[in-house]
Amino acid sequence: MQITDSFKGFLLALVSVIAVSNVYIFSKAALIEVSIPQFGVYWFAFGLLWILIFAWFKKTYQSIIKLPNSCYFILVSLGFFEVVSANFSLRQ
Repeated sequence: MQITDSFKGFLLALVSVIAVSNVYIFSKAALIEVSIPQFGVYWFAFGLLWILIFAWFKKTYQSIIKLPNSCYFILVSLGFFEVVSANFSLRQ
């Protein structure tokens, strides 16, 4: 069976919507069990772990070493903004 690119796109969009809704539901359920700072540590630690495992198996971690020094400031800034936005969204 041949899958067209548009059908594949719709399937990937559906999977991403289901994944995001699961993350929202289970993160709110986890907040009942733990405090916001503890949840934040778990959230970002598991995210970092998944990224590192993926980078290790795909051998893409070497591209991080080759980045110019100006990119590190942007990456740290994006990480800071992500932490701040997650902190504000969890307080509501």
